[in-house]
Order: sequence, then C-alpha cells, then structure tokens
Amino acid sequence: MIRQLVFCIAILTVCSLVSCNLPLGQPGTPTIGANDIYATVSANLTAEALATSTRPTSKTSQVSIITSTLPARSTGTKVPVLSTLSTLAPRPSATALPCDQATAGHPIDITIPDDTQVKPGESFSKTWRLVNSGTCTWTNSYAVVWFSGEDIGVTREQYFIDQVTPGKSVDVTVDMIAPADAGIYQSNWKLRNPQGNLFGIGPNGGSPFWAKIEVVEESTQTPTSPPSETPTSEIVVSGAASMELNNGLDLDTGELNTGSNDDIKFALLAVNQPQLQPINGAKLVLIGVQEPSEAICKTSALSETAVNLAEMKEGSYLCYYTSQGLHGSLRLTLTSLAENILTLEYLTWETP
Repeated sequence: MIRQLVFCIAILTVCSLVSCNLPLGQPGTPTIGANDIYATVSANLTAEALATSTRPTSKTSQVSIITSTLPARSTGTKVPVLSTLSTLAPRPSATALPCDQATAGHPIDITIPDDTQVKPGESFSKTWRLVNSGTCTWTNSYAVVWFSGEDIGVTREQYFIDQVTPGKSVDVTVDMIAPADAGIYQSNWKLRNPQGNLFGIGPNGGSPFWAKIEVVEESTQTPTSPPSETPTSEIVVSGAASMELNNGLDLDTGELNTGSNDDIKFALLAVNQPQLQPINGAKLVLIGVQEPSEAICKTSALSETAVNLAEMKEGSYLCYYTSQGLHGSLRLTLTSLAENILTLEYLTWETP
C-alpha cells in the first residue's frame, strides 16, 4: 500500500515539474508523455525491489528454487518467480532370496511322527521331507546334522546322496536308538552347508526339525504260556575282513574283490567322507551299537543307499541282504579310517 502511494506521489511531482519548467507548444521541443513517466518510475522501483530481495535474512532454513521469467507490463523487465522443489522418496529394492533356505514338506514327518512310542534301546529310522526354498543347490557337501536336545542318532551327521535343486523336495533319513530309560525325548536337527553354516526351517530359517519319541517300559506281566522260540538259521559264512580303499567283499563267501559277486565296496565320496556302498543288488541298513538278531535283520528296511562312515560310533552294527538273497549282519571297526583301512566282522545266515 505504501509503495503504491509513493508511486502516485512521484508521478504527480514529475508532472508538476514538467508543467512548470517546459514551455508548451514551442516548436522543436520534445513532449514527455505519461508512458515515458511510467517507464522511468517503474524502472527505479524494480531496481529497488531487486536490491531488497538480495539482502540476507535471519531465517536459517533453505529451499531449492527455480527461477522463471514473466514479462513486465510495459518495459520488458523480467521479474524472478520462486517455487519450491519436491523430493521423491526412492522406491525400496526387492529383497533377494537367501542362498541356503529350507521349508517343511507336506508332511514333514514321513516316519516316526511326534510322540511315537518305542521300547528302551529300540532302533528306528526318522525321515523328514524338506524343500529347498533357497537359490543354491544342495550337493553331497551338504549334510543333516544334530543340533541340540537328546543325542540319539547313530551318527551326528548324514550327508546328502543326490543333489537337490531349488524348489525340489527331498526325504532325509537318520538312524536313531531310543534311550534306555522311560520318558519323552526330543532330538533337534539342522542342515549344514559346505562352509559349515547351519540353517533350518521356519520364517527366518533358524528353526530346527526334530524327532520326538516316548520311551515306554515293556510290560512286566508274566505270560500265561512261554513264547515259542524262533529257530535260528545255520550260519553259512562268518569271519573278519580288512578292506582297503575301493576293495569289494563277497558276503556270501567272505572273499575279497570277486567283481560281479561283491556285495559291498569301501569307497571315498569326498575328503573325510568314507562310505560303505552296497553293490550288485545287495542292500544295507544301519542298526546301531546293539547286535541285531536274524529276525531284526530280516524285517529291517534295507536299501541300496550307501552308509556314511564318518562320525559313526565305533562298533556299530549293520544288517545286509546279499546279491544271492541271504541275510546277515556285520560289525564295523573304524579305528583305521585315517589310513583308509576298514576292518569288519560279518556273518551270513543260510536261509533267505
């Protein structure tokens, strides 16, 4: 308002001076019009406004500016216009899947569901179904390892036999032995990658999977009639053998390196990963540290899967089925594995 009043007073003053000092109608004298007066005063005010806008202020905050121009009314002078800039927040990046991650299969407990009742010292095999939900392939350098809880596994680690690519499921089996005392026991397990890092299942991949059993004492009631004894078959062959790396053994005759008649082979899958492989149609199953009977060996779940000898307890027993269709058991002596020598004792029953 003040600036408009000053502007009007300045125009009136100039007009007054012009009317008093300049003769009117004199030939050759230039005439000063209203437009000339407006341009002069406007230019002075514009210069003053620009000088004022450059003075420092007491405000400490700063904003980014964009300078644009608009034409003035009559003089063509460009007036700066200020506008603030808005800053766009960056979009969050997508979270990459981890290399090693597992999820539970459907179902996860293939054998021995939670709270399965077993007898004291009974041998059993626990099988879980797991899904590779990470981005890395599980090779035979990956293993299922004991993590916490009751240490009832025959071995504390079980290496993968076949590769498991991302998105695929796999059934992993660990042979176990029930404790001697009655009660409820839980054994927790995880997976281990080649670098020695452990990972499990669950939302964050940190939860273990487990075997939970209830050991129940056998009934002490006296039977009304004595049980009939199962006759034991004659032993067709028995003895001890010392096998070097890549040696084979025919369990029907006890001979080493017979070729197509061999039933087992001592092999090395990788560094510090010795295995006992069934070959030529033979089958094996790990039983534990208690000597199995003929009935146990004939009813156990034999398979053509190799048995990992690393970390196995000394004196463990296995049941076998030979290429000639006979059953038997063998006891492993693992004291010479560092020199790649395997010593074992075996016996084969006569009837299939």
